[in-house]
Amino acid sequence: MKERAIHYTRAMREARRAGLKTQTRRVCRDQTPRAYKLVEDCESYPNGAPYTGWVKDIERLPFYMPTVCPYGAPGDILYVHEPIEFLNIGNGGTRGRLRYLDDGDTAMADIPRCVKVPKLGPWKGRTLPPEWARDRDRVTDVRVERVQEISDDDILAEGTEQWAWQDEEYRGQSCIWRDSAEALRNLRRKWFVKLWDSINAKRGFGWEVNPWVWVVTFEGVKP
Repeated sequence: MKERAIHYTRAMREARRAGLKTQTRRVCRDQTPRAYKLVEDCESYPNGAPYTGWVKDIERLPFYMPTVCPYGAPGDILYVHEPIEFLNIGNGGTRGRLRYLDDGDTAMADIPRCVKVPKLGPWKGRTLPPEWARDRDRVTDVRVERVQEISDDDILAEGTEQWAWQDEEYRGQSCIWRDSAEALRNLRRKWFVKLWDSINAKRGFGWEVNPWVWVVTFEGVKP
């Protein structure tokens, strides 16, 4: 079992804490394969040894190329990065009180040796050390698909509605179409597209590009 950090927007962190987000889609680094496939006991490159897992089907190669999800495999742990600030530091720089900026909760935390003693105020590091993370999830499933293949159930599992409900336009349209299941499904899909593009379009992986994505399903781990 391995432990990795994962980053979300604040809205998605809130959806996860509310139990409304149990899935995330992340763009595959390699978009060149004509397909990604799940294989069992397949002859793999470079030594021909049996391989079970996800592979890249690349047109110019006569073999499959094994690939590993950077967000882990079933059983691995994802700890959630979030912004914090330090209120005080003591014990010779080995311990301090921090505040989680999403909701203002505070906690005492050890400062790992591998981390430079932080200054008071917002912590500037890119990724939270695992010792300071308060939220963890266990990966239950990993697969690859095109982002436009997302199902209606997965749109809900992505926490889309929690994010969309903050917008007055979505709330109004939800009330108008509350008696039409099909209209609500279409509305949620429309807002998932908005959510996806707000994060990924500027990186060149918008909805219309239909990139390959890792689909990671998870469940919360109690402290």
